[in-house]
Amino acid sequence: MVLRNVEADSTVVGIPGRVIHQSGVRVDPLAHSALPDAEATVIRNLMERIDALEGELARTQACLRELAAGRPLQEPCRGVAQNLMDREILEFLGDNPGSTQ
Repeated sequence: MVLRNVEADSTVVGIPGRVIHQSGVRVDPLAHSALPDAEATVIRNLMERIDALEGELARTQACLRELAAGRPLQEPCRGVAQNLMDREILEFLGDNPGSTQ
């Protein structure tokens, strides 16, 4: 049974599955330098969210300043909600109900 997508031209063996050949080249599944960095992925994701939220906060503050000054708004002041509990974070925390771990 395959639970996750496998990149094209890859051969996966074992439980849990590990890529041993990719594009015809043997891959050492235990090479630590080639392992995905789950912490870096989560941190990068959170930093992108912080940047988006800071931008949204700045837009909201600008809207409030315009409203306080009695000026009409040029565009609606509404943001886009984001769910912080996304897949990468849940997998990292081990809280993913769909996970087989």
